Amino acid sequence: MSKLMFFILSTGRSGTTTIAKTLSTLSGCVCLHEPHPELIGESSAYRYGLVKGEEIKKILLETRNLTINNSIYCESNQTLSLIIPVLVEAFPEAKYIWLIRNGLDVVASTYQKQWYTGHSENHDHYEKCSLIEQAWIDGRIEGDRCGDMSPDEWSQLDRFGRCCWYWSYVNRIIEADLNEHAAERFKILHLEEINLKLPEIIDWIGLKTAVIPQAKRHNVAKRDPYHWTRWTEQERATFDHWCGSLMDRFYPTWRTTTEERKGIEYFESSGVHSFSSLKENSLKISVYITSYNQKEYLIEAIESVLVQTLPPSQVIIVDDCSSDGSQEVISAYASRYPDLITPIYHTCNQGVVQTRIDALQAVTGDYVTYVDGDDRYLPTKLEKEAKLLQENPNAQIAFSNNYYMTVNGTHCGVWAEGEVPPHGEVFCQTFARKFPKRNLFRMELIPYVALKKIGFHDPNLKLYEDFDMRIRLSKQYRTIYYNEPLSEIRIHNKGLSSSDAAQHLAALQYIYRKNKPLLKDINVKNRREVQKKLEEWIANIAKRAAEEAIEDIQGKRRSRKQALKCYFQFLQYKPNKFDCKFVLKIILPN
Repeated sequence: MSKLMFFILSTGRSGTTTIAKTLSTLSGCVCLHEPHPELIGESSAYRYGLVKGEEIKKILLETRNLTINNSIYCESNQTLSLIIPVLVEAFPEAKYIWLIRNGLDVVASTYQKQWYTGHSENHDHYEKCSLIEQAWIDGRIEGDRCGDMSPDEWSQLDRFGRCCWYWSYVNRIIEADLNEHAAERFKILHLEEINLKLPEIIDWIGLKTAVIPQAKRHNVAKRDPYHWTRWTEQERATFDHWCGSLMDRFYPTWRTTTEERKGIEYFESSGVHSFSSLKENSLKISVYITSYNQKEYLIEAIESVLVQTLPPSQVIIVDDCSSDGSQEVISAYASRYPDLITPIYHTCNQGVVQTRIDALQAVTGDYVTYVDGDDRYLPTKLEKEAKLLQENPNAQIAFSNNYYMTVNGTHCGVWAEGEVPPHGEVFCQTFARKFPKRNLFRMELIPYVALKKIGFHDPNLKLYEDFDMRIRLSKQYRTIYYNEPLSEIRIHNKGLSSSDAAQHLAALQYIYRKNKPLLKDINVKNRREVQKKLEEWIANIAKRAAEEAIEDIQGKRRSRKQALKCYFQFLQYKPNKFDCKFVLKIILPN
């Protein structure tokens, strides 16, 4: 039986020291922090191509494969982040925790500690350093030698720029190597959420404990004089250049919100972050409502927003040129709540995509969510999802379960019945639509800056606009799920018109082509699974479109050319499913 092992990978000592000391208090786990040999020079040399993986593997097997009272072996060591392929080969069953620490803090700390001052002759306090510290000074990874940039580019980087590059490079290496070599055996943990996620991590590792320890920060970067709040504009620009794209994913609000809300310093002296009440925080949430000839349902939708236990700061209602009196209903509500409701009236029908875009462009809140004009919220929807986001700073998108209801408002089902939808990092599941009933999450609560960053809905689409947007959202942002129905979605039993199959095909192919490049940095196994699911779906729609094209619809024959085109599109995804009889049915007269 193979020994249970797991490794904690990160960009620095602060986070790895914290989690190592915390897990070491548990029985059944031996968690070592940077045990000898630390592999400082070896890990960099491996990335330079100067040391073969077999040499490091031999060292690992000789020094890390120790059994201590049948305990689970854990090691936290930042150098291991550079040798993940070797770790996987040495210990095929091992698990990994990717511990992410905020780049602002890491760069401030490493710059303060005089990283990248050069070798011993350039370091102010080299002689006073320990042997380990001297090894770090002489063996720290360098951008030109590892092939991430040219020697000229590296030489032009000042010490601050090199510290920024380090945080970016190591996180990129961790993500790429884990996805390629251990895709099913790692979890992501933000330093700020250790106490929140520790029970889940302990269970995932395989430990049993009645008491969950509380983590307390170690090696915390000092605020003076190198804290990131004191950086110059040039330093901030350098940080953005090297770290901005990753920070947008890991800490999406880092650019725009106040220091207290950036998710930087969530640990208090007790090691636990506490939140004041939502109402005291005056959280600003905009809700938009779409409207088109749904007058009788629209009133229910508006009222369900107005009775929220956490009131929204703004309600936007966009009517797409209704002819049933909906605009009069909206106008009456706007007159009654002039400081709350923002009405927008289209003078001609522009479609649901433009309706959503117009609503989002009018948002004034920090967060935004929506309800379509024939659906409803339950009273605690905003409060529970907002609280969920505040208690989980690592997540940016909150969604919940929902009821399905008939046209008369009677519940007739539940979206996620007897299962918990994917949450957390859900890009692949979203792209492949691996959610309950193949329906994605809806009415999600999200920071407005996140929607602005990804660019709202695509105006080129008339169908599946939400699918396209959620693919882009989930690529950059993490989700959190509230396991209770907080909204109601009306089922009209109309379904998708069979005559629209060709339009559905065109929309899905457009979305696939547009977003396929986002799969490039996903590991091969997951990428192929996503592509397989999407191509199966598109193939089925193409086959249906071909079948419809040769049917008699409203007394008119559709083009045989169109039928052949759709069928050949089907064969692009299913080349082994060629049906000679079906082709003859297309090309031969009845």
